[in-house]
Amino acid sequence: MGWLSRPAQIHRTDQQIRQRRFADVHRLHQLRFRFGPQERSGTHWQLHSRHQRAALRLHAPALHPGGSLLPQRRQLAGRQRAELRRRQLPRALRRLGILRRRGLPVLKLIMTTGVFMKHITRNTLGATLALLSPALWAATAPVTPVTPKVMLVAMFAPEAQNWIDRLHLTKEIQVPGLAAEYPAIRCNDQDVCLLVTGMGQTNAAASTLALALSPQFDLRKTYFIVAGIAGINPHHGTLGTTAWAHYLVEFGTQWEIDSRDVPKEWPTGYLGINTKGPNEKPPLDYKTEVFELNPKLQAKAFALSQKVTLSESKESAAWRVKYPYAPANQPPQVTQCDTLAGNTWFSGTRLSERAEVWTKLLTDGKGVYCTTQQEDNSTYEALLRASKAGKVDVNRLAVVRAGSDFDRPYPGYSEVDNLLKYADQGAFVPALENLYRTGNPLVQAIVGDWKNWEKGVPQ
Repeated sequence: MGWLSRPAQIHRTDQQIRQRRFADVHRLHQLRFRFGPQERSGTHWQLHSRHQRAALRLHAPALHPGGSLLPQRRQLAGRQRAELRRRQLPRALRRLGILRRRGLPVLKLIMTTGVFMKHITRNTLGATLALLSPALWAATAPVTPVTPKVMLVAMFAPEAQNWIDRLHLTKEIQVPGLAAEYPAIRCNDQDVCLLVTGMGQTNAAASTLALALSPQFDLRKTYFIVAGIAGINPHHGTLGTTAWAHYLVEFGTQWEIDSRDVPKEWPTGYLGINTKGPNEKPPLDYKTEVFELNPKLQAKAFALSQKVTLSESKESAAWRVKYPYAPANQPPQVTQCDTLAGNTWFSGTRLSERAEVWTKLLTDGKGVYCTTQQEDNSTYEALLRASKAGKVDVNRLAVVRAGSDFDRPYPGYSEVDNLLKYADQGAFVPALENLYRTGNPLVQAIVGDWKNWEKGVPQ
């Protein structure tokens, strides 16, 4: 062992050690001149003092085989490692805390703080466990999914606001995959929740499927109620009318030829895909052209809401009387008729008449077109796929639409102005109000009598 390890010298003062080391180094320099290169190796290299051999290994390691690491160096390296460990531990602890706050998995915490785990000591074990325990619990504790009794579905903020305010939907649950504008599901203490999909077919399908497949929710017994505004057919409703749908018909899945180029006997440029004319039913190759909702649920929803008094504005009341026939010129009521979906917002007499014919074709004469909107077939298809995966029950879907504007003008009014000046009809706010008035009785029936509704639509 080197001279610093001798027990008898442990109590020497620092001054004595420095003096002895200086003497050893001085002798070493003398030896360098006494021996040549050949004599420095082999048996000629004889030092009679341990101090001389130690000094030689410390200050001239190249002169002595195997003398490159002296205990002094080991001790110095040990002190350096201890100092490095002392500095790195708080840094690792801070890093662990940051990662834990960010909710990263414990495995990543340990991998990221490898230096901390390597140099952990008994003195820091308590602090380590204090940091790791909550992270371990968060990573391993089972997450209880939310189980709504009712999931309301709106397409944009105005359709959602009455539900939020009156049902106190104050709890927000962020769900990956929802629309950027509406990233959270809102719920209340009565297990009623609200999804806002975003407008149009793409948003409706993507947001609905993101919710249906989310592990944050258990929707297997949830009732879905789609509630949105729509254009209204004046032959089956008026401004503010609310209609529970039985059939969902897709209007956009058709062939189209410019109406100026079609045969004279054709009333429109629309015809079913792979058909020979506009009055022929197409093969339903897309599988999304028409859907039939649960008639028991529709009948129950209508029965609960048919006597509700609906609202109208002064503007909408004045506008509806311009139509010379009922029910367009009558006050709004709750009714039952079917809804047509399509991303193209159409307006005008000829296109509306095509919507009536198309609905009859796809439902084999059973459907009655009365409202037009964009999203409902997309929403249904998303729920249908989730239903096949056992995530929801698509038979628990109801759709109600409220007329916010007429799909065609009254006699003598411009077809163009009917579209461009649709807001003049004054039914936007009443339609939003009537969605709540019509849909809420069904919501309250489900929540208030869950014992019977849980198993399915009661008789």
